[in-house]
Amino acid sequence: ENKKAFNLLIRAQKVHRTRLLCDLEYVGLLDDNIVSYDFNLYESYDDSVYYNQFEKIMDKNSDKFQKYWNQLNELRKNKPKRTIDYEDLKSVQGINMETDIPYKNSLFTIVAESFFYEEEQIGYISEKVLKPIIHKHPFVVLSTSGTLTWLKNMGFKTFSNTGFIDESYDAEVDANKRYSMVVNEIINLSNLPKEQQDTFLYNCKDIIEHNYNHLKNFNINNYDENLLWNFTKIRKKSLWE
Repeated sequence: ENKKAFNLLIRAQKVHRTRLLCDLEYVGLLDDNIVSYDFNLYESYDDSVYYNQFEKIMDKNSDKFQKYWNQLNELRKNKPKRTIDYEDLKSVQGINMETDIPYKNSLFTIVAESFFYEEEQIGYISEKVLKPIIHKHPFVVLSTSGTLTWLKNMGFKTFSNTGFIDESYDAEVDANKRYSMVVNEIINLSNLPKEQQDTFLYNCKDIIEHNYNHLKNFNINNYDENLLWNFTKIRKKSLWE
């Protein structure tokens, strides 16, 4: 079975997600993987919005800014939209729309969470992390620092013990350093030869089963309303075995 390296399902563009799409295109990983996005999802998504996003995270007079800005303009011009299972990304939100296609056909999930550049460890996860768990899929998380730590404090396991993912990115409070660390892990996993892919998946098995069962039986009463809502919604879906 010839799996793609990863799935990355993006709806609303936020600067860390937009930057990631640029970098995946730059290293040649965008076209050959399961990626969905729409640069024109909302009418407000124009040049000024994207420019201001990048200006907030890098010096607009730097070569780095110019590189990203040029890359983004090329992407928006030549590849403005990609969809996997739903053509209308406006109607796809949260847990209400879900298929197993991206998970069955890829080695791991890139979870591009709602927050990234916020400095405080906000202890937030959305349905985006819950989806690979319910589909028994390994994941790398592009989020604020401490996200994986928070998951582990809730009794879930992450994938550092597989021997293939360096999760030290979760402890990095400098957002740009953390971003580079996550992208590095994505590239490394994406370039695994077939025999190492098989070993990686084998090493993930116990973690995946633990997380699936833990999600199924998780006591959600002590957590905030947003998390409670996501857990309740995902449990109502007929996705359990």
